[in-house]
Amino acid sequence: MKKSYQAFEELIAIYTTLPTNEVDVDTLERICEERREILRHLDRHSKKMKDVAQVLDTYGSKINWMVNPKQDSVISNHVAHHFIKMSYCKSETTRTFFCTNEGKLFSYFLSRVIHKAKDHSERRDILNELSSRLRQILGETCEARAYEIFDDAIQIEERGLLENKENLKYLKMIASSSFIMRCPFELASSILHTYDIVLEKGYAYFPFNFNDEFLLDLFVQPLKQILMSQLLTLHHKVDDIFKNHLELGFLRNLDVKYTGPAYLDEKNISNITADNVHVFARKHFPLCMRELFDKLLEDSHLKHFGRLQFGLFLKGTGLTIDESLRFWKGIFSRRLNESDFDKKYAYNIRHSYGEEGKKADYYPWTCTKILNNDPRSHDEHHGCPFKVYGGDNLKKALGKYPLPVDDIEDIMKKRDGKHYQLACSTMFQVLHPNGPDFTVEHPNKYFNESYKYDTRKIHANSGRKGPSSSAPRGSQESFTPRDKIHH
Repeated sequence: MKKSYQAFEELIAIYTTLPTNEVDVDTLERICEERREILRHLDRHSKKMKDVAQVLDTYGSKINWMVNPKQDSVISNHVAHHFIKMSYCKSETTRTFFCTNEGKLFSYFLSRVIHKAKDHSERRDILNELSSRLRQILGETCEARAYEIFDDAIQIEERGLLENKENLKYLKMIASSSFIMRCPFELASSILHTYDIVLEKGYAYFPFNFNDEFLLDLFVQPLKQILMSQLLTLHHKVDDIFKNHLELGFLRNLDVKYTGPAYLDEKNISNITADNVHVFARKHFPLCMRELFDKLLEDSHLKHFGRLQFGLFLKGTGLTIDESLRFWKGIFSRRLNESDFDKKYAYNIRHSYGEEGKKADYYPWTCTKILNNDPRSHDEHHGCPFKVYGGDNLKKALGKYPLPVDDIEDIMKKRDGKHYQLACSTMFQVLHPNGPDFTVEHPNKYFNESYKYDTRKIHANSGRKGPSSSAPRGSQESFTPRDKIHH
């Protein structure tokens, strides 16, 4: 069997058949996490095939199955793809994410197979075989997606596919020295202004270039349809699978598992202190922390989970233990004297910094932890506002920021669709035009990126070239517990 055909067979097997290989649980968890990270990077950084190649060169270079062509790596690729589907079958959002980015991965692998083929005839055979295989899997529902590549117009004439003689004559002229693709017209409508096309009986015929990213992508559409069908089927079975196979429990929340920085022992790049927390809250806190801070100012108190969520966030910004004690003591001073504060709260603050008890250093909460924390009662304020607030309260909270009405509506739509982190990310993008493009997965990531954005802006306006260790303008304002943030 030719080398390119062998690679083609392996590629198709990964996406269309179940693996039969044995893999230990530790290896399975590792290769599934690797594939998840590749899909995340593709989602964030790739819009064109050259972007996909760059992402895979950058992030896939340390992953064995991405760089090692040996059989065991092919098996790892196959197994990881199959099992990770259990993490992404849960909702329309996760299914769309998976199919879109697996489609990018498939396109990349397919382009490599096509590139390695010895000539255009072999490339044509590979793509025609691909179209036939996918059509067989999907059955009659795929008949409208029956792509086929021909050597020339004579083959089309011999099969009697074009009855109009003028169309056949024109096709011979525009494709005299190239292969010809036949596909349903509705799939070719977007390229009418780019290619010379012959239309007849609902099909489009046009010259085919094996290096054209868009044309190769046509072969990915049926693959995405297959993947979506698999995910929808799996969605109804996955709970029973997890119940009967406890060792696969790590897959249940793999799609939302946070893998970024822990924000532990952070350097105080912002010079945040007890005196200027209010300035940073106004400019750089994500909505969840801004709301906690406002409630803290309003009531001079937060219940346990609110204190924990907000206190660990402040720790992640670089606020030292001494400044943290001074901050909380100042806030609580309207309700408690110093002795009562020391008895009731000082120990817990020192404990969160690893200075008491078993001296464990506690991490600031990730978005996943905040979203999945215990439901709160009416007088608690922890959690994610995008999830726990009603529509009117959320709009009121968003109104504290300089957000245009249209953007607030866009954020609300994402929230209504339960895309809470996407709503927060959209809010960041609107407040930081031309800033970094990322998905908010951690409140401290939001804070750091917002602060760095503001610092760059200040230096750009002042004509300086490099970052400074100085805090943003106004950060040294004095603060007392009675101060309020001006909205």
